[in-house]
Amino acid sequence: MEGLLLESVVRVTLIALGTQLVLWSMRVRSASVRHNAWTGVVVAMLCLPLWAAWGPKVSIPVHAEPLVQRAQLQRYPEANLGPSASPPLDALPSKTSKTQVSIKWSWQSAGLGFYLLGAITLLVRLAIGTLRTRQLTRQAHLQDGHLTSVSSASPVTVGWFRPTTILPALWQNWPQSKLDAVLAHEHEHVRRRDPLFQWLALLNRALFWFHPLSWWLERQLALSAEEACDAAALARGHSPQDYCTYLLDIADNIAIAGGRLDLAGMEMAGSSLATRIRQIIVSVPPKRMSRTRIVCVTGACAISTLLFAAATILSSGFEVASIKPTAPGYTGGKFIVMQSTRHYVVRNYTFKELVGAAYDLPLRLVSGGPDWINTDRYDIDGLTPGETRPSPEQRMLLLRTLLTDRWKLTLHRDRRSLPVYELTVAKGGAKLQESTPETEEFLTNRMFNDNHVLLPARNVTMTQFASVLQRAIVDRPVLDKTGLSGHYNFDLEWTRDETQFGGIPLAKVEAPPRPDLFSAVQQQLGLRLQSSKGTAEVLIIDRVERPSAN
Repeated sequence: MEGLLLESVVRVTLIALGTQLVLWSMRVRSASVRHNAWTGVVVAMLCLPLWAAWGPKVSIPVHAEPLVQRAQLQRYPEANLGPSASPPLDALPSKTSKTQVSIKWSWQSAGLGFYLLGAITLLVRLAIGTLRTRQLTRQAHLQDGHLTSVSSASPVTVGWFRPTTILPALWQNWPQSKLDAVLAHEHEHVRRRDPLFQWLALLNRALFWFHPLSWWLERQLALSAEEACDAAALARGHSPQDYCTYLLDIADNIAIAGGRLDLAGMEMAGSSLATRIRQIIVSVPPKRMSRTRIVCVTGACAISTLLFAAATILSSGFEVASIKPTAPGYTGGKFIVMQSTRHYVVRNYTFKELVGAAYDLPLRLVSGGPDWINTDRYDIDGLTPGETRPSPEQRMLLLRTLLTDRWKLTLHRDRRSLPVYELTVAKGGAKLQESTPETEEFLTNRMFNDNHVLLPARNVTMTQFASVLQRAIVDRPVLDKTGLSGHYNFDLEWTRDETQFGGIPLAKVEAPPRPDLFSAVQQQLGLRLQSSKGTAEVLIIDRVERPSAN
């Protein structure tokens, strides 16, 4: 929940900044147009949590410095599977230690409790005010054709879909010019349905009470609504000086009564009187905006809002990352896995292999750098941001940021024409089992001493399969041209040759007959790996340092 709120806060802040930029760049002075624009921001802010959870998204990476010194994750026990093996599924724990869970739960509970306390308090006040507004309307009585209430010290318009104007008990003592000006102002509130929009702003403030923007929006809507109604009243020929006098008289009555409404729980505070009078007396009334200009402003605000509403703001850094040299004599294999929704684990990888994994490239397409990048091996425990499992693309972005921050990596790219493999669907169709969303993602290889290789895959895409082929197994890039977009489970077995796994020497044993990789891919998966010519990206390392201590 806290991740969803945080993402919504970041995005609505960008929406508000985009709206302000549109209003400023297009020199919008009309209070009515500004009110409409900020109402759109309020509605977007209320809908963002739902949109963030279920709406369509476009990823926008935002760099966040990893908090690498704040904490370290516990190392996970490794299975002793031999020098080139990888752990089975049941050897990978999917939960954090009890100590970690209890600390996380404590902080989450405290934060969630603090948020709920503020939200419930403001929601209860809003509910009381809403009920008593309805009570005020029912108790008001007609007096010479106008609803009147002794509980109101000033004119007020209430109601969501059928707004009603209620006058104070002493309105009959007003001169006709004052009554006409007040009614012109309040009838504009009725026409615009301002009570509904102000209630939405109060609801938004209650739900996002921790964000200053929600309080600013509520005041901004109140002020712009009053300015728009003032402008409508003045447009009917009322003198600005007389109109300001009426406003001051009403303010005096409110001060004497101690509030606009004599009902506990009613939050109907007026906007800044000084600002309104200054706007009426000093400022030059804005010219009426043309319909074309209003359409342009509306369109620009809508595009800005939809852009940031449909964007998934991704942190490009781990919340926590621990980096350690691989222990001498380690025999737990080499792998990169997500051990749970947020725990990213790397074991026994050289720096060059980390670069290949971060940029999804085979090692032969990574060059440059000192000799130690091929020999020094590292273990990484990372905690990813957010509450959902990051996609493979997001995980690569996280790893790239870690390489830049901790290894001070700088590099440049080039493109070269070279041999590639194309992964396609074989004649007869693919022989793949569709995965279920509950299946834990897993994709690694196990190499045995008789040159037998087993590659178990769970809940993986063809893009991920092509990626592991080109990075760890075959000697050239692999292009996914299957057109398959699902997630699949499969087990691939074959006998390796001397071109695979970086040229590791073959074991001199008489192994039982198994197909080679290309035959296995076609027979077992219904796919084809075929040679072709293509253009691929290469990386040249310009600078790198050994990582700093945790």
